[in-house]
Amino acid sequence: MQSQSNKEACIVELDIVGFTSRYKNQDEQREILRILQKLLDTAGKLILPYGSFSEKFQRHGTGDGYYVILDTIPPIVVLEFVNILSNGIEEHNKNFGPDLPMQFRCVLGFGSVETVGDQLLSHSGNGRKTLAFRRRL
Repeated sequence: MQSQSNKEACIVELDIVGFTSRYKNQDEQREILRILQKLLDTAGKLILPYGSFSEKFQRHGTGDGYYVILDTIPPIVVLEFVNILSNGIEEHNKNFGPDLPMQFRCVLGFGSVETVGDQLLSHSGNGRKTLAFRRRL
């Protein structure tokens, strides 16, 4: 299996805070993942004017979060993508927070991404720059 060439892209990394310690059972973990997937789908609609959804919006699960590769998407659109996620999390916590609160670590970066078979490899620590922030949502 050969690697394709590297490309430069915006990378949004989301990590669910306390995924195994806060959510005590798999039903809660499943529900949090479902909510996050819906939020990503909603925010991902911003990508439609820039080409094929499946090509421009590549998300990959990490078990307790996602990293999203936004290829050739203007940084201002990527910031709005993160803002939509943040607002969705805030809205969820306002409505369901006491029963199932959500909190995420989010890093917005720009850097090299390599395709390896059906996997995307973000070269963490190899020249990737944090664009806007590293914060909790």
